[in-house]
Amino acid sequence: MEFLKDLRLYNWYTIMLLFGIALVASSFAFNITFVDPRHIFGLGLGAATIGLTYIAARKNVRIEEGHGYYQGKVPILTAIHIFILIIGWGVLIVFAGLLLWSLA
Repeated sequence: MEFLKDLRLYNWYTIMLLFGIALVASSFAFNITFVDPRHIFGLGLGAATIGLTYIAARKNVRIEEGHGYYQGKVPILTAIHIFILIIGWGVLIVFAGLLLWSLA
């Protein structure tokens, strides 16, 4: 279990990035016959783009309220981040649809 603590999977976007990297790697590493490997690659590319964009948007913040404060990293999205996220979600949705269409 120490391995999982060392990965620091505290946020959904780090899990999404690792999931995307695993999908891209599996599209090259394994000979998948029942689905097109290009669809797996596109799905992984979209997921990795989303995860990487959220990681790049993290900023250190300090919020003071009452008698205490919160200090940590919070994703603060700019216009460029939103544009890249729209592209990432579009790629993810298109290739997920193509993957499901090929299974039907």
